[in-house]
Amino acid sequence: KIGTVVETGQCGNNLTYSLVINGINSEGKDTYDLIIEGFGDMYNYLPEIEFDEESNSWHACNTAPWGDKYKYILTLKMSNKITSIGAYAFNGCCNLMGQLKLPDNLKRIESGAFQRCQSLTGSLSIPDGTTYVGAYSFEDCSGLDGELVLPDELEYIGDAAFWDCSGLKGELIIPSKITMIEGHVFQNC
Repeated sequence: KIGTVVETGQCGNNLTYSLVINGINSEGKDTYDLIIEGFGDMYNYLPEIEFDEESNSWHACNTAPWGDKYKYILTLKMSNKITSIGAYAFNGCCNLMGQLKLPDNLKRIESGAFQRCQSLTGSLSIPDGTTYVGAYSFEDCSGLDGELVLPDELEYIGDAAFWDCSGLKGELIIPSKITMIEGHVFQNC
């Protein structure tokens, strides 16, 4: 039933998540809103590697608590008091739709956080105050079709952070406080 909370739990010392049914897809499977409330840093999640027969390739599998439903998460609502998005937290959430609204108080986006979220669209604006964007953070977010806006405070961009974000357009301004841009960051953009 739409609006039913089907799962809750911890995703940080002071962060909780809820999965809420928001509809049914064409296969008859429930689809979800993922709501993260609280404050502070999210936990990091080490990915498991699996072979995807559909794409005939190996990739990192989502091990976050909502990982068994990652293909059915359509919307993400995050508290503005989140300061770090955990490594591989939303990896492979390929049906996560629309423009991504990152928390206002964000300081770090850990490795692989939004890797392979191909249904995200619009511009991507990393919030002011963010200093770190980890490796593969937005790799293969090919649906992003607007500008990439980096904050003035950004100091580090990890390897392949925006690899295959092929729909991004507009002028890219590299902040003056950047001390390290790793390899392949903007490859295929």
